[in-house]
Amino acid sequence: MERQEMADQAAAATAPPLSGIRTANYIALFTMFVLQDLLMQQMVNPVTNFNNIIALASTIAALNGSIKPVEE
Repeated sequence: MERQEMADQAAAATAPPLSGIRTANYIALFTMFVLQDLLMQQMVNPVTNFNNIIALASTIAALNGSIKPVEE
């Protein structure tokens, strides 16, 4: 999936009116995108950065688990 498509889906998932759950989901998604970029940088040299890669992947997985369904 292209980054623009992911950004569009994230924007659609957090469309106004923003509730507390939508805001929290938006923050989690944004943080996951930032961590994904950091993960890609660490993947340049995976042997040296193995511990960083594991830590970033674990954090992304934890954030994924924190996203809640939005009831309308």
